[in-house]
Amino acid sequence: MVKRAGALDWALKAECETATQKMVLVVMARRGDRSGECYMAYRTIAEEARCAERTVIRIIPELIRQGW
Repeated sequence: MVKRAGALDWALKAECETATQKMVLVVMARRGDRSGECYMAYRTIAEEARCAERTVIRIIPELIRQGW
């Protein structure tokens, strides 16, 4: 992933297949640590991305397959 500094800009510029994927990526980038890793609970990501927890559970593997 990317360093925290600029992670939000990186996520905003990333091309995702859906708006919900983009929002999940932005939330995770915003809350990631300095090494670019994010250890948020699915529920917390869902709350901040304004989507269902099951949607986050489905989207994260999709983002990984897309190289994010």
